[in-house]
Amino acid sequence: MQNAIAHLRRLHDQLKADLDDTLRTDHLAISQLVGQINELDLACQQLQLCEKWGIFPRSIIRALPPTRCEDSGYRVMDDCESDQRKDWAEADFEGRTIRFGGGTLIIQP
Repeated sequence: MQNAIAHLRRLHDQLKADLDDTLRTDHLAISQLVGQINELDLACQQLQLCEKWGIFPRSIIRALPPTRCEDSGYRVMDDCESDQRKDWAEADFEGRTIRFGGGTLIIQP
């Protein structure tokens, strides 16, 4: 993924150079170049985020379905190697329970 990010950065730098060379009176060209530069910035950020979390085209990405009740949510449970719900414990992250609403993305790299 680093190669793709490097390639986008080179394109970004070329567009910046083109912007510097564009006449300040050519507002349409300036607007188009700035839009392309912003799109490349966003693409680089998205690729870096995917790289950070190990998200690749083969990753499994699912959205949680809506809950039955508007104010309810999903809780993450540790099954403690048991099929008995009484043995399960609510998982926490940095001391806080993990809860999600409908539409939350679950990503398995």
